Amino acid sequence: MKVTDKKYVTGAPDSVFKWYLMKQIKFIAFLFYRYYSTGPTAEVAYIKTGSSIVLLLFMNLVSVLLLINRVDLLVVISSENKVTQYLKAAIFLLPILLILLFTVKKKYLDNANFSEAVIKRGNRVLILYLIASFLFLFGGMFFRAFYNR
Repeated sequence: MKVTDKKYVTGAPDSVFKWYLMKQIKFIAFLFYRYYSTGPTAEVAYIKTGSSIVLLLFMNLVSVLLLINRVDLLVVISSENKVTQYLKAAIFLLPILLILLFTVKKKYLDNANFSEAVIKRGNRVLILYLIASFLFLFGGMFFRAFYNR
């Protein structure tokens, strides 16, 4: 038998990528949860954590769609009234939130333990990512506004 046979391979590249991605998502959730679990938001820290991650993902999706000029693919953004827009957004984002909350358990976030150096570095990277995401979103908006003249 060869070493490349399936029963000897410990992890296919896609499963390693999924594991790494899930590890990163859980760490990001931990950072948000740690932030929201202090002060007046302590009671709803778990829901705010999931909502923040989902909104960040949605913001990045909109940014990419703005840059490729395909915002029309999103049914959430339309010229209808606000109530309909909010309802469509809830229907679109709620399954993503539920998948995230079922994947990243509150028990994990309560029991997770990282060193202060890792948390400090993670907070810095997360803040830089948030700033870059906002710049990317605004850049996409300006690109679309000036490109579609």
